[in-house]
Amino acid sequence: MKNTIITIFFIAGFISPVLADVYTEKQAVDAVINNSPAISAAQKRHTAAQASSHASWWIKNPMFEVEFMGIDGRTLSLAGTGSKNVSISQEIPFPFKMPYRIGATNENVAAAGYKLESVRREVAVSAHSVYASLYRTIREIEITKQSSDILKQVSRAAAARYGRDSGAGEDASKADLEYALLINRVQELEQEKGIKIEALKSMSSGGFTIAPDSDITAPQIPVMALSEEEVTKAALENSPELLAAAAEMKMNENIRNASFMEYIPDVTVRFTKQAEPDMGDYSLMFGFEVPLWFPATQQSMIGSAGDEYDAAAKEYEQMKNNTILEVKQLYQSVLTHARTMKLYSEILIPQAEAALQAQIASYKTRRTDFMRVLDSERMLLEMKRDYYMHMEEYVGKYYELGAMTEAG
Repeated sequence: MKNTIITIFFIAGFISPVLADVYTEKQAVDAVINNSPAISAAQKRHTAAQASSHASWWIKNPMFEVEFMGIDGRTLSLAGTGSKNVSISQEIPFPFKMPYRIGATNENVAAAGYKLESVRREVAVSAHSVYASLYRTIREIEITKQSSDILKQVSRAAAARYGRDSGAGEDASKADLEYALLINRVQELEQEKGIKIEALKSMSSGGFTIAPDSDITAPQIPVMALSEEEVTKAALENSPELLAAAAEMKMNENIRNASFMEYIPDVTVRFTKQAEPDMGDYSLMFGFEVPLWFPATQQSMIGSAGDEYDAAAKEYEQMKNNTILEVKQLYQSVLTHARTMKLYSEILIPQAEAALQAQIASYKTRRTDFMRVLDSERMLLEMKRDYYMHMEEYVGKYYELGAMTEAG
């Protein structure tokens, strides 16, 4: 893999022009993460869940009441009331309900936190992928220009033979036509490059902007050092989506358990004091709700909470199975792209370059025809394009896998 990385920089080095500004992958990814509206929204939801959790630790506010008795029906004046009572009441929940209520809100906070981490990782993966795609487009522009320069050389060689070789004029025309097609392809790639630059700008809310004539460094090519079993185990332990699903399952479990406690009513305590005239007396009242209609209220609530928990448990199990399958697919894809990159950079591209130079030399000495040169040039260009496409895919798949497996 070290040889592969060296080859990447070698290929990019001799075909890259020296530009004024060069941007790095870290600059792009950091700008996207720091300015992403999606991450900001997830942070707000996490903060809202924390606030809700704090509220679950407290009972309801007390109720303060003032009762005016004996109001004159003709004037509705409060001044002439016969007496005035002041009372304060407090609803006290059954103690065993509180741990489940608190547990449910705490798990909601945990789920929101895992979702925040999931969004952060998804945004980072998108930034890495778009950056790698932009790098591939820039390099493809350069290798296409390089191929057009080679065709210029062949066209000049054919023109030099014009008049001495009956097919030289036809060869020059073919070279010029192929050259025109490559220049048209360069123009298409320039438009594609502009779109990807705008994509990074949009993702970072304007925090990362590249000038059209600027260059970017090659994306990092991390080495996959873990086995498939180790990666799968890490994903089951660290995937934020899976952890969020587990937290939601536990939240629904607490809600279900709390629903059973609704059979036990809360207690309301009321203290009342006669203020005018002050008799020095007071009254204390205790009340509670009678679950008379429990088949239509408590029983239905228990059934609903139980179904929600069962659904969350099934969703967690399905997500767990999907995670295992996705990890296997991504892992094999990463290995495949890594092997293909190595094959292209170490064997196929060097051989194709040597074959093209040999064909050009043979054409200049009239030992081969133009179509062999053209075929060699096309093959080399396609191999280089394929190499950068596999590199782009490798980067995207590797970071997708990392988003599922890295510890938070």
